[in-house]
Amino acid sequence: MILGKVIGKTSTKQFAFKIEGSAHIFEYVQIMHSSGNFVLAQIEEIEKDSERSVAFCSVIGYRDDEGKLQVLKSPLDPGVEVLCAEDDFIQDILGLEKKKNSAYIGILDGREHLKVYLDMNKVLSKHAVILAKSGSGKSYVSAVLLEELLLKKIPLVVIDPHGEYPSLKYPNPKDKENMLRFGVEPQGFLKQIQEFSPDVHINPDAKPLKLSNRNLTSVELIHLLPTKVSASQLGLIYAALKNLGGRVDFNEMLIELEATEDNPSKWTLINIFEYVKKLNLFSESPTLMGELVHPGKMSIVNLRGVAQDIQEIIVYKLVNDLFQERKKNTIPPFFLVIEECHNFCLTEDTKILTSNGEKNISKISPNDLIATFNFTSSALEYNSPTKIFKKREAEVYVITTTFGNKIKTTKDHPFFTKKGFVSAACLEECSIPLESIYKMSNELVTARLIGHLLGDGWITQNGVRSGTVGFSGRKEDLMKIKQDLFYLGFSSSNVHKIESISFINSIDSGMLEVSGTGYSMTSSTNCFHYFTKKYYLPIGRRVLQKFLIPLFIMKGSLEIKSEFLAALMGSDGVKIRIKNKNPEVIRLSFSKIEQLNDNAKEYAQQIIQLFNDLKIDIKYNIKPGNIRKTDGLKTQKFVFDISNKNYTFYRFVSKIGFRYHNEKELLAKKALYYYKYKRTIIHKNENLRKKIIAFREKTHYGKIRLSKHFNLPPGLIKNWIYDFKAHKRSKSAGLRQVHFPSFLEWCKKYSDPYFIYDPVLNIKYIGQKQVYNLSTLNANFIANGVLVHNCPERSFGESKSSAIIRQVAAEGRKFGMGLCLISQRPSRVDKSAISQSSTQIILKVTNPNDIKAISHSLEGITLHTEKEIQNIPIGTALVTGIVDLPLLVNIRPRMSKHGGEAVSAFLDEEEVEEKGEDFVVQEEKYAEEGESIPLVKQQFSEEDLKLMHGSTTAISLQLIPSVLMRCSRKGEDFSLLIDLVDLQVIEKMEDVSGLSLLKLHLEELNFKQEQLLHIALKEGKEIKATELFAKSGMQFSEFYHSMDVLVKKGYLIRIGNDYSLSSSLEFLSTIDSKQFYHPLVYGRSKGEKIATKYQYQAIRDFLNKFFEVKDVKECWVEKYSVRE
Repeated sequence: MILGKVIGKTSTKQFAFKIEGSAHIFEYVQIMHSSGNFVLAQIEEIEKDSERSVAFCSVIGYRDDEGKLQVLKSPLDPGVEVLCAEDDFIQDILGLEKKKNSAYIGILDGREHLKVYLDMNKVLSKHAVILAKSGSGKSYVSAVLLEELLLKKIPLVVIDPHGEYPSLKYPNPKDKENMLRFGVEPQGFLKQIQEFSPDVHINPDAKPLKLSNRNLTSVELIHLLPTKVSASQLGLIYAALKNLGGRVDFNEMLIELEATEDNPSKWTLINIFEYVKKLNLFSESPTLMGELVHPGKMSIVNLRGVAQDIQEIIVYKLVNDLFQERKKNTIPPFFLVIEECHNFCLTEDTKILTSNGEKNISKISPNDLIATFNFTSSALEYNSPTKIFKKREAEVYVITTTFGNKIKTTKDHPFFTKKGFVSAACLEECSIPLESIYKMSNELVTARLIGHLLGDGWITQNGVRSGTVGFSGRKEDLMKIKQDLFYLGFSSSNVHKIESISFINSIDSGMLEVSGTGYSMTSSTNCFHYFTKKYYLPIGRRVLQKFLIPLFIMKGSLEIKSEFLAALMGSDGVKIRIKNKNPEVIRLSFSKIEQLNDNAKEYAQQIIQLFNDLKIDIKYNIKPGNIRKTDGLKTQKFVFDISNKNYTFYRFVSKIGFRYHNEKELLAKKALYYYKYKRTIIHKNENLRKKIIAFREKTHYGKIRLSKHFNLPPGLIKNWIYDFKAHKRSKSAGLRQVHFPSFLEWCKKYSDPYFIYDPVLNIKYIGQKQVYNLSTLNANFIANGVLVHNCPERSFGESKSSAIIRQVAAEGRKFGMGLCLISQRPSRVDKSAISQSSTQIILKVTNPNDIKAISHSLEGITLHTEKEIQNIPIGTALVTGIVDLPLLVNIRPRMSKHGGEAVSAFLDEEEVEEKGEDFVVQEEKYAEEGESIPLVKQQFSEEDLKLMHGSTTAISLQLIPSVLMRCSRKGEDFSLLIDLVDLQVIEKMEDVSGLSLLKLHLEELNFKQEQLLHIALKEGKEIKATELFAKSGMQFSEFYHSMDVLVKKGYLIRIGNDYSLSSSLEFLSTIDSKQFYHPLVYGRSKGEKIATKYQYQAIRDFLNKFFEVKDVKECWVEKYSVRE
C-alpha cells in the first residue's frame, strides 16, 4: 500500500514524505533506493497543518547479497513512493527469526504476525536493563524474561525486595484469550525455583539466608556497618585488622576491640558491631553460593519485610560473594536480576610524566607541562593541566601488570586499552606509549645535542666570528632537535632533503660505492659560539681533530651522562638486533686518522668510563678503517661492544637507549618490555618450582601425583625434583621447558605502531587513601608509564551496594555473570551501569529527569523517541539492542501467575486455583525428561571388572549420595568427599571408603566453648594452658570450667597442667591430608541411587567449627560391587 512520496531534503539517515494514505508513529515503511534495494525505515514523528500531513522517518537499512544489514551510502531520491512495509521484509531486515538461543518476549506493535525474540547470548553476556515508572509493568516484563531463561535452564539469582517473584512457581490462571493471541500456554516453574530470605517468619516458604562472616576484609567490614565511621573509628578498625592478620570475623573483631586501650571511639564502634551481630544475618555456617547458583534453577532472595538499610547490607555482601566465587569458577555462569536497583582516581605517589620528567601527581601545578597523547596526530605532546582536582579519600586498588608496572588507582578510573578507555575495575591490559618524551632542562638538552654533534652533526667556521652548526638524520628526528634548539633559544633553518653518492676506499674491502637519501638543517651563529666557546666542541671534520668529551658531561649527573650517550648511540650506534629470543651485542663506533691514535684511545676510554658509571659493561677493539680520497690518510675504526648479558642489556635499554633516532628508540623500548616479560615468566616458574618442592616435602608425593595436583607435565616435575642440582640454583635453573615466544611473535601479540599492551596480572584492594586527579586538553595523561584518561564522573551519597553493582556491570561479562537491573527511577541508577547494558527494555516513564537519564545513557534514543517515552501504553515497551533503532513491542502475557500487582482493599469473588491439571501433567513430564547429575566416576569400568573376574560375573552399580566440600585452613584450600549414608571421609575410591565422622563421638558445645576450642586448634597438637588462657580473654574460673568440658566431651586430653588434641580432634586437624582429587563431572548413569540418610547442612555446620567450608556440591559417587 502506497503511503505517500518523499519530499524535501533527504540524507542517508533521515527523510520526510507527504502522507497520502493513513500512517501512524512507529510504523514501518519501505522505499526503493537508487541502488535497486528496498530500504526499511520507521516513522518517528508526524506533523500536520491545514494543507498536508508530513511523516519524518529514520532509515534502518537493507540486506546485501550476503545477508548483512547495510546502511545507505547515498540519500533517497525525492519523489520516490513510500510503501507500507511487508511483514516478511520487516522480519528479514530486523532479524526477527526465531533462533536456537532466543527468548520470545512479544509481537511487534501493529504487526500481529511478527514475533520479537531477544538474543539470549547477548542478554547474558552484555547485560540488560528494564526501566519504567511505578505501575507500568516492569516486574511483569522481567518475569516474562525470567520465564524464557528458566525454559533454557539458565541458572538465575533474583534479588526481590517486595516478594513479587515467587508467583513464578504457579501457572497463570488468567489471560487465556490473550495467551491464545500470542501463542503461549499457562506454565509454572515450581520444581525450578527455590526461595531464600533473611526473615523466614515473614516469608515462611523460604529457606533461611545466612551471610558469611568469615575472612572479612577491611572493605567488607566497613561496607557492612549500617552507619559511616569516623576517621578515628576507621583507625581502630585498621589497627585491629593489623593485629589479627588482615582477615577477621565479627567475633574476633569484638574481642580485639575490647582488648584495646580505652578510646572514646572504641565503645561506639563496639556497639555498632554488636548491633550488626544481633541482626542475625551472619553465621559460621552461611548459605553457600553453590546453593544459590544451581544449574537449571532460579534462587529468589526474598527481602520482603526487611528494612531498607539492612537490604543494602544484604545486597552488597551477597552480590560481592557471588561475584568473587564466579571469578574463582567455583559456581557455574549465571544471570543476576536486581529489582529496585536504584536503592541499592590516582594516589599521591603516582608519577605523572611532564616536560621535566616524572613528578608526583600531588605536586603538579598549573605551570607544569603534562605529557599527553594526541589521537589525531598519533604522537605525544605537552599540555598544561586544564584542571587539578584536590585530594579526596577513596577506595584504592593497586594494579600489577605482567611487565612489572604498578599503579594505584580508584577502580573506576579509565585506562587506555586496545578497546579504548576502560575503567580500572575491568582492566585487562594497560597501554604504554612507544614514543618517549625527552626531559627538558638546559643541562639535559645540551648533553643530548652534544651527543648528536659528536655523531651525525658537524660544526664549521664561516668567518672570524661566525660559524654554522649542522644536524643530519631523518626528518622526524630533526624536528625533535629543532624543538631542543628552540628550548635553548636558538633558531634553526628549514629541514632540507639530501641525496648523495660517494666512494669509500676501505682498507679491508677496497673501493665501495655508498648512496642514500637523508635530511639536514643548520643553526645560527649564537649556537656556534655556545658549543665551541663554552664546551670546546671540534670545528671541522672530527676524524682529523683532537677533542675530548666536555668536562660538563664527564663530571655531570647520571642523567646528563645518560642523555649524552643516548644521543651518541642514536647517531653512531647500531640498532638493537634480537635473533629469535636473545639479543645480539650492541655496537657503537667512531673513526680517527692513525696519527691521532693516542687522542682516539683517550676519547674511547672516556666513553667506557661513562658507560661504567651507569653500570654497563663495554669494551672496544680497533679495526682498519678507510683511505681518505682528499689526503690519502688512513683511518682507524674504534668499535665498542656492549655486553648482551641479561643484566647489562636491561641496564642499557632502561637507563640509556637511543635519542634522535625514532626507529632505534621504538625498537629499544619493545626490547625492554620483552625482557621484562621474560623475567616475569622466569620468576613465576621459579616460585612455582619452590612451591612444588615444599609441597613434596610435606606430602611425600611422587612426580605423577604432583603432576596431577599442579596440572604440569610429569617431565617438568621430574626435572625440578630429581634432576635439579643444589649448586646450580639460579633464577633460570631447572626451567629448560619454559616456552618463550620469539621477539617477533611477542611484538605481534603485545604491541602496535604506537603502544605496548601490558596484560594486567592482578588488581588488589589496598585500603582507603587520599587520591588526586587532573584534566588536560587531550583528555589523557601518562601515569606511571601508562596512558590514562581524565577524571571520571563520580557520584556521592550512593547506597552501600552501588559500588559492587557498578563493578559487576563493568566486569561481570568477563566471568560469565550476566546482570539485569530493574528500576522505576532511572535518574538514580548509576549511569555507567546502565551504559554497560546492550539490551534495554523501556516502558512508560513520565518524570523529566528519568527521561533525560534514559536518553543520555542509552544508544539509539533520538529526540523524537525521547518525546514518546511518556506516551508508551501499558503492556508495550521500547526495546533497544536488536537493531540500532528501538522497536515498539507488545509484551506477551506471562505463562506463570503474576505476583506484582498493587494490593487491593477488596477481595475478588473468584478464588484463583494455584495449580491446574495442565500444570501437574507438565511437572510429571519435566520429571520424566531427566537431567545430567553431578558424578564422581570410578577410574575403572564394568568391562574392566569383567576382565578381572570373568565375563559371566554379576556386577552391580550403585550411586552413593555424597557431598564434595571445598574447605580452607590457614589460607590453603582443600577438598573433601563425604558420603551421606555412613558419613565417611572418602579416601579409597575403589571401594568408596574412609573414616566415618560418626566414630568421632564429639558432643555439642556452647558459644564460649567453641570460641576456646577455635583458639586451641590454632596452637597445634600440644597446648600450653597459660598461653591459651592469655589469648582467651576469659575469667580464670570460666576458662578452667570450659577446658574441663572440652576434655569430658572428647575434644582435648589433659596432660598434667597442659593439654593436647584428642585423637578425634587430631583427625580433624589433619583432615586436609585426606584431600580428594578426582574431578566432578556432569552426566547420566544407570546405577541404582541409594537413599540419603544425612543432610549435608548438618555436616557443613559441624565442620565449620574447625575450618571454613567455602563451597558445597551435592553429587553421586559410583560404586561397583561384584556378586559372587
